[in-house]
Amino acid sequence: MREKAVEQKLVQAVRAKGGVCWKFVSPSTVGVPDRVVILPGGHIGFVEVKAPGEKPRPVQEVRIEQLRGLGATCLVLDDLSEVERCAMRFNAHDYQRAAIEYVVEHPRCALFLDMGLGKTVITLSAIQDLALNRFEVSRVLVIAPLRVARDTWADEAAKWDHLSSLDVACAVGDAKQRSRAVESGALVTTVRQGHYSLAGGALRQGLAV
Repeated sequence: MREKAVEQKLVQAVRAKGGVCWKFVSPSTVGVPDRVVILPGGHIGFVEVKAPGEKPRPVQEVRIEQLRGLGATCLVLDDLSEVERCAMRFNAHDYQRAAIEYVVEHPRCALFLDMGLGKTVITLSAIQDLALNRFEVSRVLVIAPLRVARDTWADEAAKWDHLSSLDVACAVGDAKQRSRAVESGALVTTVRQGHYSLAGGALRQGLAV
């Protein structure tokens, strides 16, 4: 399957949702994502389209990290089956609803769920409720392994339609990129394990960890 087929499917899916999927070109900047997606309600994101199994080039990785560091949604799409993750409806299972409620009601808690059972979307749903409905938290810092901090949280927030109000900034990269992400004011900021100095600074700026 060629990259063009994936890109055409993306354009069709976005149009079906009432949005636009424009080709994104920046003459003075190389490596920018292929498409900018604008969905009803003012939800905007960028998509780098690849043939199945193909990875972004180094310069494209830099642009993706730059956009995510600024709190923008930026996805890498290389599979037709993943097109719908640009905006999916979250229908929580009973255990997920129970877990969301438990996190909301307990300031200190842990989720012990197997891989693939939705720990990230559960936590993001609880954050959304605490921040935007109950106004009990203003900003949240997530400390995670590199790949999870860099990709998973931003991708999950962009994937589900009910989380469209959450902005996620990725504080991964050099010191300036990490500081810029923290200073962006995003509701959720992710940082890799080991960058505890950044976590300390984030706490001083009023982030919940």
